Amino acid sequence: MMEAKKEEKEMISDYEKEALRLLDDILEQLKMLNRKVSELESNEGTIRVKLNEIRDTVYEIRRK
Repeated sequence: MMEAKKEEKEMISDYEKEALRLLDDILEQLKMLNRKVSELESNEGTIRVKLNEIRDTVYEIRRK
């Protein structure tokens, strides 16, 4: 009976270890996604600036 309890504890421990490993993997993927989102937001800002510059240039050309 004691052996069965010990095996059950070891199984639970293995499941917990696997769960922690999976959670670590998920955390790393979320960190990577967060970096990608930041990069996209930065790119969006750059694109907006360039579009504003183009718009200003078009207005200047139309005024002439």
